[in-house]
Amino acid sequence: MGDTPQIEPFEEWAIVDLFGHQRIAGKVTTQNLGSATFVRVDVYKNGKVAFTRFFNPSAIYGIAPVGKAEAIAVAASCDPDPVKAYELERRALPGRLYEDT
Repeated sequence: MGDTPQIEPFEEWAIVDLFGHQRIAGKVTTQNLGSATFVRVDVYKNGKVAFTRFFNPSAIYGIAPVGKAEAIAVAASCDPDPVKAYELERRALPGRLYEDT
């Protein structure tokens, strides 16, 4: 009665193609955040997780499962940095708020 379908957990090394001609690669899993299921990509560098990104499944064009070595190699050739320098130009200092200039 009112059963919601169970979503199979996904856990693979993969290359993820995103809309907007972007690509990211790493350990890909699914994760529930609130009432939504997101695709989680842990990007590895030097044998450890460098950063994690979450994507709404509708932002994904395709997922290509590959081996761990291939995913790490592709991640190194992509530019999936979680934050760009220009996004950090205006940062809050301790005890101060942004000021419009």
